[in-house]
Amino acid sequence: STIHNNIDLTKEYIVPNYQECIDFGASILDALPHCRNLALDVMIGEDGHPMLIEYNTDKFGCDVFQMTVGSLFGYYTDEVIDYCKKNIEMNICTNL
Repeated sequence: STIHNNIDLTKEYIVPNYQECIDFGASILDALPHCRNLALDVMIGEDGHPMLIEYNTDKFGCDVFQMTVGSLFGYYTDEVIDYCKKNIEMNICTNL
């Protein structure tokens, strides 16, 4: 389906201050270096600036992301696979 949470994903939507959102997300990732993968819930405040609602370190869905953006790890897919192959015995890939 192209409808998710009553949002028609076939329409083009513009995110205000998109680059600021990207930079904001990167700053949060930099502040949490012990996490290998995070899902950020971010909103745009009334002032137009991004605000963090919450972050999730595991058990987050990637289906909508992959339907709208593409592969979850994109350019880094091979690196993630290699990392998991190397570390699977230590069971540290379960929280990737």
